[in-house]
Amino acid sequence: MVNRSTVISNVKQNLLEFPNSDVRILTSIVIYSLTVILLLTTQAVFAEQKTASIAAVIRNQVITKGDLDEQFNFLMLNGLFPAEDSLKADSLKLVLLDELINKRILIEYARKESIEVVQEEIDDMFENALEDMKSRFPDEETFKQQLSKEGLSFETFKNNYKKQISENLLLQRLMQKEFGSEMLVSEKEILEFYQTNKDSFAQPQKVKIAHILIIPKPSKDEEARIENKIKEVSLRLEFNENFDELVKKYSEGNLKNKNGDLGFVTRQDLAPEIADAAFSLAIDQVTLARGRDGIYLFKCIAKKSNSSHLKRIFFNLRITSIDTLKAYKLAKKVEELAQNEVDFSTLVKRYSDDVETKDKAGLLGEIYLAQLNPLFRDAVKNLDEGGVSNPVKTEFGFHVFKVLSKPDPRTPELDEIKDIVKNFVIQKRTKQKTDELLKRILPDFYVKNFLKNR
Repeated sequence: MVNRSTVISNVKQNLLEFPNSDVRILTSIVIYSLTVILLLTTQAVFAEQKTASIAAVIRNQVITKGDLDEQFNFLMLNGLFPAEDSLKADSLKLVLLDELINKRILIEYARKESIEVVQEEIDDMFENALEDMKSRFPDEETFKQQLSKEGLSFETFKNNYKKQISENLLLQRLMQKEFGSEMLVSEKEILEFYQTNKDSFAQPQKVKIAHILIIPKPSKDEEARIENKIKEVSLRLEFNENFDELVKKYSEGNLKNKNGDLGFVTRQDLAPEIADAAFSLAIDQVTLARGRDGIYLFKCIAKKSNSSHLKRIFFNLRITSIDTLKAYKLAKKVEELAQNEVDFSTLVKRYSDDVETKDKAGLLGEIYLAQLNPLFRDAVKNLDEGGVSNPVKTEFGFHVFKVLSKPDPRTPELDEIKDIVKNFVIQKRTKQKTDELLKRILPDFYVKNFLKNR
């Protein structure tokens, strides 16, 4: 249920709520923020490159249209541009490109001025940021899975993030060198900024929910059809018929033409409802396991310390529209019982088909509303504490949710987030001083913006 926005800090999710902020200032704050992952890549300009793929040139470096699109999509997906502004994509990209050009110029100027950063400082900042990010996930493995969903290996993520930290530290050192005491922030400025933007520091809405899952069940005739097939296969196995040949004759699904071969798999590779049966097997043993979509006949070919080489024959239990309608009616019945204050945990034990939460009173946990699957979020966002949702249909079946708690979003006191507020004030001052510096040094740089006049 986790989506891409989980990588963004709570404060940054609320940036758009700051009053008196225009797109240019917002984009600048994002560009200079140490905790925003921007994957800007640059490369040398080669003669054979076509200008059609280039967005801008800064001395001997380029920003491609692909780079620009990647940054723009990142900001859009994480809500750092207003949704309604998506219709103005071209003009927003021009604003973003200007900021990327400016950042590249400032970095080159900082290096020309022999400003350096210490690798140990970069490493420390990365580790602190990494711990903060991982704390938003149940465990480290879930965090890495989220990176994988975003198309990033951990190594790529680390290298890109450290690059951004290094570049942002260079910009900080440059500002300190150029403007010195002018970058200092007073207590009065911090207080004024906090009071003006207090609502924007509110923590995102959290909700604690439980659910009951009703999976459409096949008809008795369909159950009988599959039972007869299983009996036939079992009899053939008793007469030592070749398992691979039986796969070709009886199995359904995408592994039929591969002898049903799963290769070596771990328990985590299989659905929870079938994993126990599959991993109870000794070599050459077979067993049946019922999954959500059908019945599996597993055979163990070999075993390692934490994995087994498995083959399977899959019997698909077909679900008709009538079966789905029956499941929906049952889900409506469960909803009505819950609405009439029948104990929800009792309903979970009696009706829920979710084996992972059945013994936990259906508990899904306390989750940021923004991190929920959109279907689930729409079902519970308008419910008060104790509220029960209408049935929600997903690929698994019908879910009925109950909101166990929904505390009001809390706005932290200034003392709790003083460093964060101070950083925002510094960023605002940095933007002002950066514009002054750019105006002074820009004539020394060759810059070509290929999109500006298009």
